Amino acid sequence: MSAADLAAIALAKRRPPWLERFLSTVGSCEHRHGMIGPGDRILVGVSGGKDSLATALALALRRGIGGVQYEVAALLVDWEEFSAPAEAVSRLDEWLGLISVPFIHHRARMADYLPTMAFSCYACGRSRKRILFEEAARRGFGKLALGHTLDDFAATVLMNLSFRGRLEPLEPTRDFFEGKVRVIRPLCETRESSIRTAASRLGFPVFEVECPNKGETLRDKLRPVIADLAKIDTLVLENCYRAWYGPSGGTRTGMRKRETQGGTR
Repeated sequence: MSAADLAAIALAKRRPPWLERFLSTVGSCEHRHGMIGPGDRILVGVSGGKDSLATALALALRRGIGGVQYEVAALLVDWEEFSAPAEAVSRLDEWLGLISVPFIHHRARMADYLPTMAFSCYACGRSRKRILFEEAARRGFGKLALGHTLDDFAATVLMNLSFRGRLEPLEPTRDFFEGKVRVIRPLCETRESSIRTAASRLGFPVFEVECPNKGETLRDKLRPVIADLAKIDTLVLENCYRAWYGPSGGTRTGMRKRETQGGTR
């Protein structure tokens, strides 16, 4: 898709049905959990992956719906040790500009955040979130949006249950620093398959960095397990979610149909 095509979709009042369904699912999640209010300033943590870019897109396109106006910006934490290609960062900046989302490119040295801790996915993620929190507070953003999906929600439930002995999900919203910054996860009712469709059709500028632990996180290792469970019940993702929050907005009809037909196959 060309830049002109994306700009036209971003500005259009009537969008393709598949895009409207995606935005509707995100909107349902936002309303259910009271994520966004008038005048909010929201910082999206982008990584170059499709999920964080979908978060930025959804928030950008939903501005003004129902009269709710808010600000959106995006910040990339770019480690010097595993830096993003300059060309990829430039494409990301251009793409975000097309949907009127200011881009902040934050370079940082991982060594400054891990002086005594060995490198790991946990340490990297924790340090990245620390920077996002610090920058959100410093720049006056009261909300930090992260791109966790329904798939991530299910993986986290299974991970905490199986390896940590805790019944603990991802929280759609959570306050930090005595309410100064609130984390929101607008995609937590959205399947990754929906995001893949959006990424392909809208030409997301997806990129990856050369991480030494790529594909080795617990969430990554649980994905094939969840795929096997989905062969038994196609609503395994939604069932993990509704154990805490009830049927997700985008699947209520399907769930009611399944339940009236006798539950799982």
